Amino acid sequence: MNLVQIRALLAELDRCHPAVHLVVVEGTSTSLEERLSCGRVDLAVVDIAERDPALRVDRLFDEELLLVVPPITHLRAVTKSISPTSAESS
Repeated sequence: MNLVQIRALLAELDRCHPAVHLVVVEGTSTSLEERLSCGRVDLAVVDIAERDPALRVDRLFDEELLLVVPPITHLRAVTKSISPTSAESS
């Protein structure tokens, strides 16, 4: 999800639900889930859910992850593709 999509989503939320007051709070997935569990926030968007059975988790989207390295100065830069396990050992 990019900034343009987020802005459109927030504009639609405001149009459909003008009485909703949105406050964005940043934090780690763990800290946001803790805030959610104790009622300090009403929802959280996290990259990994601890899977607290009391929380409902819905996948928003799948994301392709890329390994980016500087040209030629890194051993992986000359390799066309690598596996996730070989990337862990670099």
